[in-house]
Amino acid sequence: MRPSRRIHNYDLFGGYSWHVPGIGGMFGLLGLLLAGMLLGMMALGIVMVFLPKEQAMAYGTPVVYVIQFLPAMIYSASVSRRNALFEDGYRLDNNHLAPLGGLVMALTVSVAVLASAFGFDPINSILPPMSDKWENAMKALTDGPLLLTLLSVSVLAPIFEEWLCRGMILRGLLNYKRTAADGSQTRGLKPVWAIIISAVFFAAIHGNLWQGFAAFILGCLFGFVYWKTGSLKLTMLMHCVNNTFSVLMTKAFPQFEQADSMKEILSPETYMIAVVLGLAVLAACLWIISKVKPTAPQGSCEPIPAE
Repeated sequence: MRPSRRIHNYDLFGGYSWHVPGIGGMFGLLGLLLAGMLLGMMALGIVMVFLPKEQAMAYGTPVVYVIQFLPAMIYSASVSRRNALFEDGYRLDNNHLAPLGGLVMALTVSVAVLASAFGFDPINSILPPMSDKWENAMKALTDGPLLLTLLSVSVLAPIFEEWLCRGMILRGLLNYKRTAADGSQTRGLKPVWAIIISAVFFAAIHGNLWQGFAAFILGCLFGFVYWKTGSLKLTMLMHCVNNTFSVLMTKAFPQFEQADSMKEILSPETYMIAVVLGLAVLAACLWIISKVKPTAPQGSCEPIPAE
């Protein structure tokens, strides 16, 4: 028996289930995101007319963050409503967490994110120094009141970016209808390519080299978890843990804000221990996560039939 297509009012993502974008759809959503960014910048400019620059950045950033995703969300909801009449959909948020359960998975993926911050820090040490333009932009984002900063980077960013990069892009690449080389109809890309492409997309929307490398690595990790579990809540949690850790570290230890890598702050011995331990803990977490088997080769996105 096929699962019910009923979407409850409290299902925040159910209205997007029947929009399953492929490669072309991915670029369409990127274009809409860029249009939203322009609208957001215009809105921020209006706020700056009435408030000093520092206050405008602090209070306007959460609003701008929401605005930039609105065109893509409105378009996706419209496509989903139309497709629901004649095409199957796939839920954005699923709960395939057996045999580990929600608590074990939540703890494991949170530790995995923190471990990756240490394990992959050597990549940051070989990148060129961050340009003054991006350094000032990052500083402006975190210089406001702590609660507003956390609202932007720990709440809004995980919700909206995970909706787009895992819920729409990765889910779409895993499940969209396509024609194979032999002319047969098949479903989605190979999971490894879908995860990598969605991670590249995630890196690209950050708009700079320094965040992009970290975003690509995290995007692969988030994508692996989403393919296994289908849970958007888990990837939002991982995103929240990563961003909150970064904000709190820079607030508690100002030297972290000035450094391009932990290598500049820690002693060589401590740094080496942190990197090795981080990679070891990450490997252990991935082993635990591997115990969850996806419900299908294309992942654990629950299908929903058309009307």
